[in-house]
Amino acid sequence: MDEQELIENPEALLTLVQQAVQQLIAQRPDTTEQEAQLRAVAKAIDQLEKQRVPVPDSLRQTKMTLVDQIDQYAQFNRRLRELGDGLTEVLDMIEEATGKLSSEGKSQNETPPRQRRSKNSNQPVTSQSVLRVYIIQALKELGGHARRSDILEQMREMLKDRLTPRDIETRSSGREIIWENNVAWERNAMVEEGILRGDSKFGYWELAEK
Repeated sequence: MDEQELIENPEALLTLVQQAVQQLIAQRPDTTEQEAQLRAVAKAIDQLEKQRVPVPDSLRQTKMTLVDQIDQYAQFNRRLRELGDGLTEVLDMIEEATGKLSSEGKSQNETPPRQRRSKNSNQPVTSQSVLRVYIIQALKELGGHARRSDILEQMREMLKDRLTPRDIETRSSGREIIWENNVAWERNAMVEEGILRGDSKFGYWELAEK
């Protein structure tokens, strides 16, 4: 099935994505045994070193082999997280597009459905200008280029003492945290202004060279 066929048949595209994710999860390595072996080997090496007994090279090699095997599991998890970040951005794009379409299609006289009022609805939210400063700071600390989830995690740590009660509530959809959603909007503005690159790998944010 080619690209145009997938565009015209969203259900087929969704099925393809679901099958790919299921296959990835099925290939996920189980390192429980290797982790137990590594703990035992590391303990044995530690005891030999404390007793000032030479550690056999074969034992050290066994430790390195186990570390490599466990690292493959960590790399697999990173790939899954990257896929999850990418799908989250796709969902944000769809929600943004459908939200615009629904608002454009509404009659001016149509009354929007009443949303339950939050107890913090009168509280302020962190301004976009402040979020911009922290986006830049987080990216600089992460080397100027990082996954969306890593940037949000870095910002969460930096902002933990200044996020307002309203910031940490969710939108009416119940899925998006307000400050994180505002960060996504600010990122789009920064791309348009040339502060962030618009051609970065999907799911990644990157400071422009300037």
